[in-house]
Amino acid sequence: MTDHVEIKIELGKIPSLNKFYSSPHWTFRSKEKTKWKEIISDQLDYDFKLKSCSIIARVNYRYDLDNCIMAIKFTQDAIVDAGLLEDDNKRYIKKLSIIPDPELPKDSSLIIIKGEII
Repeated sequence: MTDHVEIKIELGKIPSLNKFYSSPHWTFRSKEKTKWKEIISDQLDYDFKLKSCSIIARVNYRYDLDNCIMAIKFTQDAIVDAGLLEDDNKRYIKKLSIIPDPELPKDSSLIIIKGEII
C-alpha cells in the first residue's frame, strides 16, 4: 500500500505573472524567486520523497486567476530544491489547479500539495 501526504503552504502577496515578467530588470525576478523559495522552504520540513503530486493553489488575490500561477511556480521550484520531488515536469507533477477562495485573508494563498510518498 502506498502512503499519501498532504502538505499545506501559506503564502502572502506574490507578484502577478504580468508583473513578474514585465519587470524591466532581471534582478527583480531573481530577488523574487529567492525570496519566495525561502518562504516556502521554511515550511517544508519533511524527510521523505514524493513519487508524484498534484498542486492546488487556493488564492485570494485581486489578480485574474492566470496571474496567480507564480504561487505554483515558486512552490514547484522550492519542492524540487528541497529534494521532495525529483523534477517539476509532467512525470512528477500530475495536476495543477488554481481556485479562488474569498475565505482566505486578502492577498494570500494556500498551496496544497497532495502526493504519493516513495
